[in-house]
Amino acid sequence: MNVDEKKTEYFKLVSQIFPELGISTSSSFYNSDFPISAEIELSNQSEAFKNKFKYSGSFIHYTSLDSLISIINSQEIRLFNCQNLNDKLELKYAVKELGISITEAELELQRQNFFIFSACEYDLNLNNDDFNLWRLYSNSGFGAAVVFEIENLSDNWDNIFYGKVSYGIDDDRNKDLIKFIDLHQRFNEKYKLFENIPSIIPAIGLHFKNKIWNIENEIRLIAFCPFDKHSLEIKAFEAGNAYLSTTLKHTINKSGKQAAYVTLPLNIDKLKQEYLRKADESTVIDFLKTIPHLKIKRIIMGHKIPPETFVAIEHILREKFCKVLGYSVEVGYSSFRDLD
Repeated sequence: MNVDEKKTEYFKLVSQIFPELGISTSSSFYNSDFPISAEIELSNQSEAFKNKFKYSGSFIHYTSLDSLISIINSQEIRLFNCQNLNDKLELKYAVKELGISITEAELELQRQNFFIFSACEYDLNLNNDDFNLWRLYSNSGFGAAVVFEIENLSDNWDNIFYGKVSYGIDDDRNKDLIKFIDLHQRFNEKYKLFENIPSIIPAIGLHFKNKIWNIENEIRLIAFCPFDKHSLEIKAFEAGNAYLSTTLKHTINKSGKQAAYVTLPLNIDKLKQEYLRKADESTVIDFLKTIPHLKIKRIIMGHKIPPETFVAIEHILREKFCKVLGYSVEVGYSSFRDLD
């Protein structure tokens, strides 16, 4: 079979599991008189995740005071690639448990290309912040936590995935995902259609973690953004989401190592005005549908933060963020302040 015949057969089988999936881009490689394999990316990936890891509530992001001030001043959040995550076996757990065929070099490439913003489940009515998570991720109560909601929940974001992490693979909700990965690998072993690892495979893997991490009740915002390693510009072929960052950014993490990240703007109106200089309004509105619109609902100060710091941050928030975005944000102390 040539590459077109293989693609037709592949999607005939895959559509029985994920009817939403289609071909986004492909680039053929000639090993004979006609192409028999190709680099292929799949479209409608986010839609294929519909109801698999679904989460529609608020979520809380535990962080340091420095990072909180950065969010307020920049009006954006950072998504770091997988090389900067606290779980050093990130993706390896899924590779092993789901039986994903991937080399160490390919695995490392995927860890570079996927960017994550981690948070935890949170109920605005229950105020259910977690003491252990304050201790682990917010400087033992000397940091802060930001509560977000997403205003445009969608299954059609461009190469962005959102949902609850599954701890272990034995949940019935995971059966279709496991079935898809098995089908993909058996088909490719037989017909050698894919020269690459389609990004939906590691995207699925990033929603699975070892059960030892289940204390986190993690909610993940995951973006597929491949960059050229020399120019640091986003690659056009792989169709990453260019509305996050067109250029890869770097900082130094708390371990003193370089960390790569992309940014998601919180000021959607400002972003809209920037794009209106380049395109008509209907096109810009369609552009903005490709990214989630996050809104800060509450900022919680750690239980060890002194009152003067609380007042200073509240002032910065009001002047640097609320005044610009045009909505107020509730600020309060963690419920664990009574412990001190």
